[in-house]
Amino acid sequence: MRTTINLLAALMLTACGNSIDNERTASVRVNGNCGMCKATIEEAALQEGVAMAEWDKKTRVALITFDSTRTTVDAVLARIAAAGYDSEKALASDTVYADLPHCCHYERTGKEIAPPKPGSGSTH
Repeated sequence: MRTTINLLAALMLTACGNSIDNERTASVRVNGNCGMCKATIEEAALQEGVAMAEWDKKTRVALITFDSTRTTVDAVLARIAAAGYDSEKALASDTVYADLPHCCHYERTGKEIAPPKPGSGSTH
């Protein structure tokens, strides 16, 4: 009985969550390297107005579904850049990038970035 109730609740949530008003989906390139990058990029994107954010490590492409009356792709990419990840339209600051864990340091084309100082890298 409990399993049936849980299944029905999950189906109702899924049905309600699949559609948002003024839905738009964007596919954008976002630099990163690892699973920690994936978690941080998706967390930065999933703010007000964003229904779904999925970053693919192999292709370095983020698929972002959002309500176009509440946010824009540029605003989402600005939040991702603020977390340390360059995209097609927004660059992370050198300081934020340098504070990423070493495994998260992707190649920044055209940017001269010093490696982080020992002990200054954040963990996430």
